[in-house]
Amino acid sequence: MTLIINATALLADIDVETDRTDAVQSFVKQETVLVTLTTADGLTGTGYAYTIGTGGSSVLALLRDHLLPLLAGRDARNVEGLWRSLFAHTRATTTGAVTSLALATVDTALWDLRCKRAGEPLWRLAGGHRREIPVYDTEGGWLHLGTEELVESALAAQQARFAGVKIKVGKPHVAEDAERLRAVREAVGPALHVMTDANQSQSLASAVRLAAALEPYDPYWLEEPMPADDVSGHARLPP
Repeated sequence: MTLIINATALLADIDVETDRTDAVQSFVKQETVLVTLTTADGLTGTGYAYTIGTGGSSVLALLRDHLLPLLAGRDARNVEGLWRSLFAHTRATTTGAVTSLALATVDTALWDLRCKRAGEPLWRLAGGHRREIPVYDTEGGWLHLGTEELVESALAAQQARFAGVKIKVGKPHVAEDAERLRAVREAVGPALHVMTDANQSQSLASAVRLAAALEPYDPYWLEEPMPADDVSGHARLPP
């Protein structure tokens, strides 16, 4: 009864309500890839992943042409085993976002089925015990926003009792990033966490300069300073 009898995928393009820009890209639209899995006992699980404007059709093709056909007749309860099976089937392309996104849609659909069958929310079924966790706001920190807008958004997040805010960095001049962070820090005070995100836009040398310029304003972290595959650069990045 828990065997998968149907697996489908579709792509839904969702236009963004406002432009969003970071140091390396723009959020053009949300290409949402949805996978639906149906089991013999009538349960349906849905999983999804998304891109910000490119690659969605490639994820969809990988699912339809290579991954979903492998799920027919398989036991949906075997979440880890199915993930490993699909991973092995795509080993030649596993390095990169396209395969990761495709695998994620199936994985989350299987977990959706598992939770529905157990009648429990995901956080409890996965072993969680906290009913509340701190969250931070990233919506008001995009790189294209002016300093005044950053400050207004940060103050609004603080008023709404967010634990922190995230500010995009990667302006043409380091001084611009430092000034934007300074303005936010002075507005919200020392208690609010202020994270920063360079979106993999820096070299080792520029990441070191950027971190030094931001340090006086107590950033909680500097996220993705360099490209993820720059292993040697990360190894040399000062702690």
